[in-house]
Amino acid sequence: MNSDFEDLKRRLVGTWSFTENGQSYDATFEAVAHGHAILERNSEFIAVYHPDGVHSLLMTLYTRDGNQPRLRAKGFGENPASITFVFQDISNWKKGTEHINGLEFFFKDRDHLTEKWEMLNPDGTKTHFEFELTRKAANNR
Repeated sequence: MNSDFEDLKRRLVGTWSFTENGQSYDATFEAVAHGHAILERNSEFIAVYHPDGVHSLLMTLYTRDGNQPRLRAKGFGENPASITFVFQDISNWKKGTEHINGLEFFFKDRDHLTEKWEMLNPDGTKTHFEFELTRKAANNR
């Protein structure tokens, strides 16, 4: 059993809200596959997080561009305040187009999470964007 994954599940599962370009959105994290994976639904994508062995975590992102980057958590479980995901590989990607290259989670407290995404551009430069998520109360669903 991956106790770090169980801890992550406790921290993430629920409904969160964030604002992008003045528009408010919901993001949900749901335990799926009999508790062996976490499904994140966000405005433009879904992501599936799952353990890979005892001390490892993989994430597959399903993007609006139709590609699927896979990211691996680096040093998963070592720092309870953050998780860094690094690029592992990608499927259905068209050469010469941008793709997601990394993700960092920053847990400010139980109800505040920052997702900082990294994009790899065709020219090799990297850009970043982030979402500040706030947990919604259970009765606000």
